[in-house]
Amino acid sequence: MTAIFEFIIESLSLVMDFLSLKDSKKDTISKKSHNKHNVKIALYVLSIGSLILISFLLYKNYYGNEKRAIEKLVAIEKILASEKEDIGTYPENLSEIIRNNPLRKDIIIDVWGNEYYYEQLDKGQNYKLCSKGKDGVLNTIDDVKID
Repeated sequence: MTAIFEFIIESLSLVMDFLSLKDSKKDTISKKSHNKHNVKIALYVLSIGSLILISFLLYKNYYGNEKRAIEKLVAIEKILASEKEDIGTYPENLSEIIRNNPLRKDIIIDVWGNEYYYEQLDKGQNYKLCSKGKDGVLNTIDDVKID
């Protein structure tokens, strides 16, 4: 987020430099007035563009993380189905699906850095699986689950 604001400030600075009154000795009053008008227009355009960019990035960050969490949940569900097919029950702990596979070491961690919530139900015949969401607290509005 800081990088966005630095970009906006740098862009504004460049526009100001470009439209500055470097040749003030040669400029007439009307030309100075025209340049000030150009600066105002450039600032309005940059402000609106910046707001659009920030809105897009915030939207993408929130919904992009939720989408990636769902993709990981789907991958975990496939592994759990395979486990049940091979063993006859779902594992007691989610960490069991890693099985010394280095490609699976981060599969039980969601995009917010929290471990997925997993609970074995009905003596291993069913399970509950979800991401605790951005706040990391179970049973809140930001939990991500597949219905």
